[in-house]
Amino acid sequence: MNALDRCAPEWFQIIDAHFRPPNFVFNGAVPGPWVFLMQQAKQNTENGNIEEALRVFQEAMAYPGISLEAVAFSLAGIALALIDSNRLSEAFAYAEKCAALLPDREECATLLAYLWVRQRNWPNAIPALERAAELGNSLTSAFLALLYTICERYAEAEVAAKRALALGIDFGAEFTALSLWCSQMEQGKSWEGSCFFEPDEPGDMEQVYPRLPQCTSVYESPNFRSAKLVVYTLSDAKYFNEYTVATLVSVAQTSTQSAIHVHVVNPDEGVNRCLQALTVRYPDLPIKITAESGYLPPQFVAVYCSNIRFIRCQHAMQGDERPYVLIDGDSVFNRDPMTLFGDFAHFDLGLIMHEHEPAWARCSAACVVVAPTAAGRDFFRRVAWFIWQHLERKRCRWFVDQIALFWANRNSNDQLRIAYLDKARYCNTNGSDDAILWTFSMNKNESDHPITLRIEALKASLYS
Repeated sequence: MNALDRCAPEWFQIIDAHFRPPNFVFNGAVPGPWVFLMQQAKQNTENGNIEEALRVFQEAMAYPGISLEAVAFSLAGIALALIDSNRLSEAFAYAEKCAALLPDREECATLLAYLWVRQRNWPNAIPALERAAELGNSLTSAFLALLYTICERYAEAEVAAKRALALGIDFGAEFTALSLWCSQMEQGKSWEGSCFFEPDEPGDMEQVYPRLPQCTSVYESPNFRSAKLVVYTLSDAKYFNEYTVATLVSVAQTSTQSAIHVHVVNPDEGVNRCLQALTVRYPDLPIKITAESGYLPPQFVAVYCSNIRFIRCQHAMQGDERPYVLIDGDSVFNRDPMTLFGDFAHFDLGLIMHEHEPAWARCSAACVVVAPTAAGRDFFRRVAWFIWQHLERKRCRWFVDQIALFWANRNSNDQLRIAYLDKARYCNTNGSDDAILWTFSMNKNESDHPITLRIEALKASLYS
């Protein structure tokens, strides 16, 4: 099994979301009836009349006296109509004929590459993408940078990423920039050529906290400090109301010894409504809610929350001699958090590692366990410092939290005792019954997904 078959399918779904079949622009002189037929066929395709579209494209292709280019474009039209009806294997046959007729046309090469990618035929997809990039499709360079990175072809990934970024091309959560960083890092080069950097040795976090928006206490239950373990999460008001309410209820329903601390960015009345309902329905739940307020550009809120939670959690742990479990704000417990990790005396840190993923996804930020040991707390302080340095220099973006975990793990000493947690149990995205923690990150568009249904049920149970 090669690297592309081993890694998470999400990367290819992201490519699918940004890779579109090409637009074909005809430059030559053609008979007017052929143009009319092509327009008629395209209209049928747009209207969903695929069989009629195919018939008209075939008629256009057989029109007497048209050029080789016109024949190729007729073939491309058939392929595109078949793609619209998800008949990919049939579409491939026509795309291959189109590319054979016009081997030096970027659109034909791109169409063929698109179909190889959609069929996950990597031995053919990568050369086809290379050919499309060679003929001028800069977006395929960005896709190649990611695929080369996954394949650990780092020198080629660096070249492809630089070529795409020089043209201002990136996609998704800046995956081309991430590929450039990863390719340079894996080759032992300086990070400074990318959007990330290795900070100096961790500084004094006490000087950081006053520079953040003021943290205020919303509520702390009398029994919060007597619980044996603290679950920590952070969300903005919208995310809190949609997902984190369910996180709170899941802790209340599964545990009698775990506290939960939620930090809310720009809270609204929904936070008070949730708190009032929780204290009535679960009066013994050890809970603490803190908040901060301040303007954030809408497009930056989610990125800010995903990263600032490490700094806020680091601050919350100070002087607290209990284990902390940092989780995503859309996670729910399916089992008692206390039974999840065993004896905390036996390790300093719990991490979920994805062995076959690119470096920015190798250490998951979905669930991090920090034991109350000097080594565990020092590791987490290094992560928080890394994130702060990027936030301060306005380089905070998606995956900085996981890059920080990767960096701290790579530079940790041999004495750090790390428990490597099973993703299927501690970061389960399928809603498996034997899992301890479910995370919702990849399933938000699936209304009938088990985790979606569980979250809605948990929320309903609180407010009913």
